Amino acid sequence: MDCVPKSEGWYRSYTMETLAVKRCPTSGSCKESYCASVRPSTVIPELREVNSLPGVSRCEPSSSFWFQGCALPTSACLFYRTFARPTTGNTFELITCPTWEFNIHASLQLEVSGRKPLMESILLHPGMTFNWNNVSVTPIAVAAPPAPA
Repeated sequence: MDCVPKSEGWYRSYTMETLAVKRCPTSGSCKESYCASVRPSTVIPELREVNSLPGVSRCEPSSSFWFQGCALPTSACLFYRTFARPTTGNTFELITCPTWEFNIHASLQLEVSGRKPLMESILLHPGMTFNWNNVSVTPIAVAAPPAPA
């Protein structure tokens, strides 16, 4: 039996990381209601070095006081992105075998008196006739082997 492969997807080895950047009110992208508008796929300029990696972007309102380097005591922005960083350049394909194709590998030998024997390696498929030197071979019934207990 041969597997009829189905690709389930391509994968790679990676590590999960998080990059966070805090911005004071009105600084960088932390303007008006930008923090509330950030969605998982939002490209945040402060996180440009990891925006191209697969992951999720977020923004949380944060405190802002003079001892944190902010002049205004209004809500600051904590931008962060959790992302997958590849550990190697290798990719892997996950394949499953949802169906199997029956086939029979066989060797035929035809001996005719006074001649050198003829040999042929063939691949037979259920219900399909194979013709060779006036000989026809058709496998009719094929059954799956029992599964191990």
